[in-house]
Amino acid sequence: MAIDYQKEYLRFSHQTKENVMKITLAMVLMLISSSLLAFKQLDLAPHLKGTCAPDQMFCAYFSPQDLPIEAVRAYLKTATTSIRIATYNMSIFDYADILNQKAKDGVKIEYMVDFKLSFENKTWPQLKNHPNITKHRLPVLRGGNPQMHNKLIIIDNEVLLTGSANYSYMGLVANYENVMAIYYPDVIKKFNDEIDELKSISQIVCNLFSNDHTCDSNQIKDYDQVMYQYITQGTVNPSAINPALGECSKLINKSQKDRTPILNPILQPEIKNVENCFVNPDLSKKIKKLIEEISLVEKYVSGIATRDQPNYLEQDSHQEGKYKVYFSPEDNPESQIINTLNETLGRPVESFAYVSANFITNHRIAQTLSNLHKQGVRLRIFFDKGRFVDPMFQSQLKNLLPLGFFGEPSAIEETLLKLGLRNPNPSGSFFNLVTMFENNLTGAWGCNHNKMAIVGTPKGLTLINGSANWSGGAMKINDENLFIIKDMAAITIYLREFVSQLFVYRYGQNPNLKEFKDEIFYLSKYAPCLKTLLGIETGCIVDGQAWNPDIKSTAVITYTDVPASMHDPVYLYVKQLDELTNGKYHSMKMYTHENFQGKWVTTIPAPLNWEMFFHAYIDGQDRSSNNYSLHVAPLGIHVLTGNYRW
Repeated sequence: MAIDYQKEYLRFSHQTKENVMKITLAMVLMLISSSLLAFKQLDLAPHLKGTCAPDQMFCAYFSPQDLPIEAVRAYLKTATTSIRIATYNMSIFDYADILNQKAKDGVKIEYMVDFKLSFENKTWPQLKNHPNITKHRLPVLRGGNPQMHNKLIIIDNEVLLTGSANYSYMGLVANYENVMAIYYPDVIKKFNDEIDELKSISQIVCNLFSNDHTCDSNQIKDYDQVMYQYITQGTVNPSAINPALGECSKLINKSQKDRTPILNPILQPEIKNVENCFVNPDLSKKIKKLIEEISLVEKYVSGIATRDQPNYLEQDSHQEGKYKVYFSPEDNPESQIINTLNETLGRPVESFAYVSANFITNHRIAQTLSNLHKQGVRLRIFFDKGRFVDPMFQSQLKNLLPLGFFGEPSAIEETLLKLGLRNPNPSGSFFNLVTMFENNLTGAWGCNHNKMAIVGTPKGLTLINGSANWSGGAMKINDENLFIIKDMAAITIYLREFVSQLFVYRYGQNPNLKEFKDEIFYLSKYAPCLKTLLGIETGCIVDGQAWNPDIKSTAVITYTDVPASMHDPVYLYVKQLDELTNGKYHSMKMYTHENFQGKWVTTIPAPLNWEMFFHAYIDGQDRSSNNYSLHVAPLGIHVLTGNYRW
């Protein structure tokens, strides 16, 4: 895209000629470096292409409006040499078919999933025995409620897909989620190293504790039962331990809080000579060997072995660049989040922190947010309704209480009453800063599953994102990842998503509401390109590059009473989409799942303020008798429409 440098010079006349030359040189270098990369060409409908930075090195796809299920599928289809997957779960019906076909075409497939979930994973058994396909069950050995909770896909060693979303129908269609596509080689290398580490630990565990030494069997009886229980439940069978020996009784303490795991957060023994605690001599030898072999592969993101620096709380990775990566728990993501939030305390009244989370049960993070509020930092926090009303996720509501809770009165009041708490303001007051996020697109199972935040100070903006929930387990037990991002284009893309969520779940989809307009005005002072992404202004400059993204509004809709099974092809014909793409994309696929409670979900795109006409049909044959029309949002954000009946 050509850039009118003279025009930009006049626009930023306060800059010196020297600064303009630096910007121009930086842009030329970025264009040269970008040209060396093979960006993936995705076959997607216009409104499903996500939003990319002007240099294409970063793209983001948000669920439900971008239907990331389509983007992930399209990325997988582009693979020519390799696909590495390390994820908590993957259950999309046709993803296994794509992987099998790619293996036939010569693409090397590595498929790795959480050890426990692998036994009920739908993709695992569908992957064929092929020399180009290897499968690994990834164990977590830190006790508690262990989860290998990453959501990683690396394709051709060129692009990394990751974010909050599991590769499931809930994650990529029904929930509020995000998927990042990152092309930066240094970031991809860090994740390749982490995947190598996870795979090595899997091979060590499987060699020692499975009968075939590969963990290939789906039969639980083929695994050492003591270790199987520890990996899947986080507890040690009391009959396997000699409690009278030293501190061994701590391994089987009935209180989870006081129970000691076999291995600590950096996979070092918490109890000296812990292998001696096991009454079975053979198992004792295997535990000792496990500890020895894992100590050779477990590293911080810096590459330093954890055995050489056992105090992980003091570890500093000294990362450079706009994308800093941390792996949980060894790189202490909890402190990375808190330190980033606390950057606002330098000039609190001029700073903000916007958080969109599934839940917040981490005590230190909740206390940090409460302190930020006391100091005058502007806060907006989303807390999923399903978690808010669930006693398992209410441990930090008291700490968050001074911020106030906004949302459905009955749910908030009943929940707080049971806890002996009282909302500081009426639940419908905008003085409340924690918004209860009620995603009812697909009924009770739908949620806001994001784990992201944007922190703004007079010095700049920071995006926090990754797989880790803001809980204690995610920070101390699970295998997770966390990004601290200083890329202004990426941050602005995510800031637009915050505006979109505020529009729907806090401001009732009313674009004329003063409080909503105030949000845009306030945030645009920190991110000038936000107005461009919202369609308020045309074009902007970010990090020295011109940015003219395609702007659209997206309507998320649901259908009920569709006379079809979940495997039938159901589509929504959209007249304007047909016209807009000259017939290339005239219909949107609708998705359903056993957890969608009979609902079918899709999204409809349009230029701003268009009126859309649409109707549904099954495989081009059985058409809904109803035709519908709707007006989309006047901004480049998504809206929720009614639940249509067939």
